[in-house]
Amino acid sequence: MATRLLLIDSDADFTRELRSALQMLGFDVEVTTDPEAAIQIAKLDPPKAAVIGLMDARGTGYAICSKLRRRLPDLPVMMVIDSEEAGSDRLARHQLLKTRAQAYLARPFTIERF
Repeated sequence: MATRLLLIDSDADFTRELRSALQMLGFDVEVTTDPEAAIQIAKLDPPKAAVIGLMDARGTGYAICSKLRRRLPDLPVMMVIDSEEAGSDRLARHQLLKTRAQAYLARPFTIERF
């Protein structure tokens, strides 16, 4: 059985490309663009890991990450962030939280870096 990942992002082109690449690597990928649906999916049938896109200027991705990690503290989470976000104060503050992601990957990236 393939390892199940939960991919949460509002960028349809990005999620389609990443899902396809991850499936070629043998992962079973469930995609949602709805933050609340992501929380429910993870609670009902926890994935092996979650990949979260930053999604918007308000930092919705950070909030989803914190919610998921509070509910499922052992769930590995990777945040995909825009390159300009990589040096931001908001990212630095998020990285100080107990509910932070375990890994951060700046766009654009190649699947080899994933």
